[in-house]
Amino acid sequence: MGAPVTLLLIVSLTGGEVRLEQLRATLRTQLDPALVRLVVRRADGVQNLEQMIDEAAAKGPVAVVTNPRRGSFKIKVALQPDRWVSRVFTFAAGDPIRERNRTVALAIATMTPDWRLAEPLPELEPAPEEAGLVPRLGEAEPFVDAGVPVAVEAPLPVEPADAGPPLEALVVVTPPPASGGFGVDAAFAGSTWPLGLGGQLGGHYCATSLCVGVRVRGQRASLGEVNAVVLRAGAQALGRLQTTLGWPWLKAAVQVSIGPGWVQAQRGEQSRSRWQFEADLAPELSVRLFPSVWLFVQAGVGLTSGPTPIFVNDAQVSALPIVAGQGIAGIRLGR
Repeated sequence: MGAPVTLLLIVSLTGGEVRLEQLRATLRTQLDPALVRLVVRRADGVQNLEQMIDEAAAKGPVAVVTNPRRGSFKIKVALQPDRWVSRVFTFAAGDPIRERNRTVALAIATMTPDWRLAEPLPELEPAPEEAGLVPRLGEAEPFVDAGVPVAVEAPLPVEPADAGPPLEALVVVTPPPASGGFGVDAAFAGSTWPLGLGGQLGGHYCATSLCVGVRVRGQRASLGEVNAVVLRAGAQALGRLQTTLGWPWLKAAVQVSIGPGWVQAQRGEQSRSRWQFEADLAPELSVRLFPSVWLFVQAGVGLTSGPTPIFVNDAQVSALPIVAGQGIAGIRLGR
């Protein structure tokens, strides 16, 4: 048996969504060390990356992992020069990084079937991630591992005569999994002025990290000095951009909402009402309590189309400001 062939794994990511040590550890449980030697190189920030990949593929087998957009991974494998096979995976925002790494590693292994072990080795816990331990592409000779040259002239398992169909027929694109979902929420809301509590109900639809929906809310407060009651109500369209914070049970988001609102001041039988335009901007933090059940907290600012005067008996007693701080806490079901 000839010397093992080197498989050069090039990883070029922008979001740190793959752990190189875990990727390498999983691959080594799948590939036969007597047939293939695995060498990993980082390529994030490398100039002329495509040219370097082509040069490496001309010398021996190459696998390339990139993320063209957040949450999406493209895997390309060339066992022979200019004969690429590719797959694309799209993960949901809540998918754990460990499972993403394992999926990417197993996909690479299935794209090199002639080098796989008949029975994979048990997976061990990978070493802690240290970027300095994995050289960048170009910092070391790709086909030298630990100073031991590897013969790349050894014949590949696939004979040129049986090369198969052209590249276009070999490209397999995995459709993204269904990652959208509906959700509803109910919450208590408060504002710095008037100092009154309220409530809100909302519904939304989330596709990956972007959510859109509507909500209705109301608020009641008392103006003690004039014995008046202020009522507020509104219906708003909302958009929320959310992301996980490294754990599937914790998410951060920024929500923007906009829509009409109605305000009324009442004292006894006297009342005065006014329509206004309202908009909110609020960062959000949510924690998963149970599957599809989230506790969320928002704190931000609300804006109106102008100061809203409060009249009682045709005399102005106060005014709602254009900008007011507010806080919301509640339960969300679904995404």
